[in-house]
Amino acid sequence: MSIQDQQIVILSKTIDKLEATVSNLSNIANSITYEMQSNNFKITRNTDNILDLNASFKEVAILSKELERAATANETKLAVVIDDIRSIEEALKELKTTLSTTYVNVDQFSPIQKIVYAITGLLLTGIIGSMLNLVIRK
Repeated sequence: MSIQDQQIVILSKTIDKLEATVSNLSNIANSITYEMQSNNFKITRNTDNILDLNASFKEVAILSKELERAATANETKLAVVIDDIRSIEEALKELKTTLSTTYVNVDQFSPIQKIVYAITGLLLTGIIGSMLNLVIRK
């Protein structure tokens, strides 16, 4: 074999090696491209998750403020209700004292009632008797 034939064989082997290397590099490039796309998808998905979390934190902050406002409003309403209850208790105490000092109990009124009914009965009996006396005499 001549030197040229040997060089052609060497060149042929070198070209085959280069083609294999280019194929490997192409596969690596495709793999890297796929990984980059996958990572971009992951980054996009993570960005969406972060945005969702941020929105959730904002909602939590809003709900927290609303809860604080509601608690403050409830405390105010509770204070008003407590004041109303105290005023009702005072009014009931005044009513009890007024009832016990101004008005007469049933136990205290019963003897007086019997006396009044007896006197009224006697008066009516006298009036009816005198009317009958006038009617019978004529």
